[in-house]
Amino acid sequence: MICAIIGSGAIGSALAHPFARSNIDVLIANSRGPESLAGLIAELGSHVTPTTLPEASKADTVILAVSFTATADAVQGSAQSNGRIVVDATNAIDFPAFIPKDLGGRPSTDIIAEMIPGARVVKAFNTLPAAVLASDPAQDGGRRVLFVSGKDASANADIASLIERLGSAPIPLGKLNQGGLLQPFGASLVADLTVAKRFLRKALKRHARPERILVDGSQTGREAIHSCDTADRPKEKSRRELKPARVRQSGYLNNRIEQDHRTIKKRVRPMLGFKAMASARATLGGIEMIHMLRKQQAKYAHILRPSLAEQSNLLAA
Repeated sequence: MICAIIGSGAIGSALAHPFARSNIDVLIANSRGPESLAGLIAELGSHVTPTTLPEASKADTVILAVSFTATADAVQGSAQSNGRIVVDATNAIDFPAFIPKDLGGRPSTDIIAEMIPGARVVKAFNTLPAAVLASDPAQDGGRRVLFVSGKDASANADIASLIERLGSAPIPLGKLNQGGLLQPFGASLVADLTVAKRFLRKALKRHARPERILVDGSQTGREAIHSCDTADRPKEKSRRELKPARVRQSGYLNNRIEQDHRTIKKRVRPMLGFKAMASARATLGGIEMIHMLRKQQAKYAHILRPSLAEQSNLLAA
């Protein structure tokens, strides 16, 4: 089986190390030509051979180790796949924010598979940093693991066997739309981002658009706000676009909210529950309002620090 690596950046160069260490021949190519790989070849030895992109794409197993955005250019004009195994070692990352790209819930490997009709695409080699990937996988009496997923079971088995020969321990995750969903970079963040956008759109529809939004320290909430605010920003009657909503982040927001809930729970627990939804809503709303008044969260133009009684009178008036 002839193997080839397309890409000689951090991941591509790192992948060449276990091939050289295991005395397995591999081709390597990049967009700059074989001459640009002289330094890497001198470091790794004769088992790593530089070649051109068209020649590398003809190998039995092709490992894509380029950035996700450069994949289309890397596979453009490649040879007919005809069942060839293509290993997707990319991660769909949005730079410079370094967050997962929003692909509409689709795995990035499915998008790459559409670029290479007829290929048996497998996801592997994407879960470790380049420095770790290049190092010896045998550590402390064990072996470093690499995950494998794909639609074709025989292709998954072939790549798992290759990983074994390279010294690592393969862990099959099954198909891409099953266990393979855990494999892409920031998979949980993508799911969280989708949920955050759905919640925010409902909140904006129900409560109107605020000038400022306070979120916790996670990047997911901030990204959801920017995305929804850009796509769904309403306009005034004059058709003049509103300014973007300001985002304020607090790393301890969840702790503060939990402290408020703890205070409210102390009041509610002795009540032994509520008989109706309406009475529960009214009672909890009143408890929350009194708690906010105690914390002096309301603002009054003519009184800087009003007492609880003064705030109650102002509200009643």
